[in-house]
Amino acid sequence: MKNTIIRAAGVLLAASMIFGGAAATASAAEATSPSTGTTSSTQAAESINREWVLNPANNTELAALGTIQGGSQTFDGLTIDATANGAKFAPRANDTQINAGTIISIPVPAHTNTATITLALSGGTTTITADAGEVSSDNTVIALPAAESARTVNVTFTAQTYLNGIALAEQQPEPEFPGTPTVAAKDTNWDFTETGIDRPAVQGLPTTTKASPSTLGRKAPSSTRVLPRQAAAAILRCTLEPSCTFRSHRPRAALQSP
Repeated sequence: MKNTIIRAAGVLLAASMIFGGAAATASAAEATSPSTGTTSSTQAAESINREWVLNPANNTELAALGTIQGGSQTFDGLTIDATANGAKFAPRANDTQINAGTIISIPVPAHTNTATITLALSGGTTTITADAGEVSSDNTVIALPAAESARTVNVTFTAQTYLNGIALAEQQPEPEFPGTPTVAAKDTNWDFTETGIDRPAVQGLPTTTKASPSTLGRKAPSSTRVLPRQAAAAILRCTLEPSCTFRSHRPRAALQSP
């Protein structure tokens, strides 16, 4: 009886370890492998950039398409309507001729920034209208504002045009400034004492001379002393009048002009 109880306990313990390990494995799998719906909601938005090559030399599918005239047809996501009188979409050796009246419908996915549709001409000029966005002055670029849902832009050619391709691109915003500079007021002390490094030049010295303990309290050299205004005027007068004499304010010998 005792041995039977021990065996039963061992079986229960083994079963709990097996099922417990399986549950832990399943939990780990769920943690590392999120559901498809969750993953798709966190994925970054795909780029809408796309290019349609309208040079048959570089696009065998276009070369096999042939001329579209008097009807409409879909090509690589584009819908080409050439039902109007005179309208035609005709691949040539190195480009595609598009006559006036032809309408090309271009699919544009949702985008958060401004997008552009650019027509690459193989030569000459073109004239177009578009049912969305703003057409540039040279009729080669259509600027589209941001859109939360996909749409189709119909481009109508009103003059004969020769194209090498059509490009759709979303314009990326300029990168943000890396960080915000920290600006704060800070107290500053200036030392104008006799030995202070911020003390201005000593009176009587050139303004470019900094005050220092070795110059403080000393008389300025004679070459840098400032003469009284009257003395300076008298010296100037003597240089102009050779016969004059100059006497300083101190009892000194008269100065004769040269």
